[in-house]
Amino acid sequence: MNEINGILIDWAENYFKSRDAYEKKIMDIKKNDNILEIQYKDKLLKIISSNNLSDIDIGNFIIITLNNRRNVDYLASNWKKFADFNLLKIYFINPLSTTEKKWIITPFIHDKVCDSSSLRQGLLSMFETVEPLTEEILKAKALKV
Repeated sequence: MNEINGILIDWAENYFKSRDAYEKKIMDIKKNDNILEIQYKDKLLKIISSNNLSDIDIGNFIIITLNNRRNVDYLASNWKKFADFNLLKIYFINPLSTTEKKWIITPFIHDKVCDSSSLRQGLLSMFETVEPLTEEILKAKALKV
């Protein structure tokens, strides 16, 4: 696992643990390279991390990726491919952001309610709610700690 994917997976683990703090439904967590599997009492959640959205074979799972323009442009350009998976969620994150740390999209659902002519503009609006993060910035700031 490369260092950036490790940071993304660690962020995801902490995020989902904190979301479960009250209900305590997590039974087990397994990390393997860029994959995090969280076994809840009633379901298995598979999370895949990649700093580059274009490197992932899309499926019905959660994707954690960097909030940068390259990833948003890739999503917009390949929208129909992503929208075919009804359970797919994509988290665009910046753990170093001073404002929001993430934005989330479920392309299957979003595709049902959005106007295709304004898709790119809508994605860019969500993108702008979190500070952009490149691999270089993450390596320079987070990996020096």
